[in-house]
Amino acid sequence: HSTTSPSMSPSMSVNMTNMTNVTWANATSVSYNKSDACAVVSGIELTAALTNVSCASVEVHGIISVTDSVMVQRSVRLIGVTTDAAIIQSNSNKNCLYIRDVTTGVFVTGLRLDASNAQAALVVANASNVYVSSVHIDGPPHIFAVFYAGADVAAHEATLSNYASRTGMDTNNTLVNSTVNSTWSGDSLSFSLQNLGSLNYNRVINGGKIAYYMNANSTCIGNVVESSISQGIFLSTPSFGNTIMYNQLLNTL
Repeated sequence: HSTTSPSMSPSMSVNMTNMTNVTWANATSVSYNKSDACAVVSGIELTAALTNVSCASVEVHGIISVTDSVMVQRSVRLIGVTTDAAIIQSNSNKNCLYIRDVTTGVFVTGLRLDASNAQAALVVANASNVYVSSVHIDGPPHIFAVFYAGADVAAHEATLSNYASRTGMDTNNTLVNSTVNSTWSGDSLSFSLQNLGSLNYNRVINGGKIAYYMNANSTCIGNVVESSISQGIFLSTPSFGNTIMYNQLLNTL
């Protein structure tokens, strides 16, 4: 048993020469061919590509400003391929990237998601097998920057029953190697109601905290929370079979 705190997770490599393969940090290899990729440079193109099933991969080139939530409701790879690749939400009433009602696999990497003047930057709801890696997230000062919300069930008894059975929970969702910038003292990174989820090797900076609520058989490993003005990491009950280790709280209250 090692007591050494790892500084980073296994890296994600993207072959940018021929774009034939992507290897993710959890060692899952994902086919990525130019022939089924759609390049986008505007919000209109981004929305169209994400609804076009012939676009197995969507490449974001440059900075894209949007005025509506960017919805992902199918299996797709959303990849920033330029160093400045970003989606910026300019509508104060909308989320930036909203992934919901999908179970067959969504991959997001290499992007900046900016909702600093909007609602949440990243929402994953009623969705499973969503893998988000190497993103920079700028959240607003009044609500979640990141919200993994869990399955669509009613509050109270229905939520507890769903948790007890595990069968209806969002499953196998991952946020890794990413930075969450949030000045909100509340649940700026909420990872909630997840089964077999992974929240590993991320940085939460400038005041926020990790809210790890009602998860099962999940991991919270190697994260760094800097300058939190609340708890740093908040773990709620019920909580079953989770592994929480090698996290660092720096300059927290």
